[in-house]
Amino acid sequence: MRRRCGRFYHEMEGMGLKPGFILEGLILKLLAQEPMHGYEIFTRIEEYFSEIPSFRGLVMRGVGYRILRMMEEFGLIASEWDVSIGPARRVYKITEDGLKTLEAFINSLNTLKMTLEKILSFLNQEV
Repeated sequence: MRRRCGRFYHEMEGMGLKPGFILEGLILKLLAQEPMHGYEIFTRIEEYFSEIPSFRGLVMRGVGYRILRMMEEFGLIASEWDVSIGPARRVYKITEDGLKTLEAFINSLNTLKMTLEKILSFLNQEV
């Protein structure tokens, strides 16, 4: 069964994970907690997941900013310029569609976790 939230499809069965799937979910989770600017989003992700190589250097590679623009284009997040302190910067916040997508993301990962646990249980059985 496919569920559509905004533009993003999350397969609830079959667990088809597309590139950026995890990063999108992490961004949505952070923005569900509070609005923040891009640099702060990626710094938090890099710090929390510092032992995972694919999450290192998000700010420098610019990958994260492309994902933010795409997510905003499809209505999962919204941004506005903050000029109150220092140079102008975009502050992002989650939308209603973003909250629905976050819920689907969490459900997808929980399904994947249960599937992997079942597979590992089978593989770890003595022959």
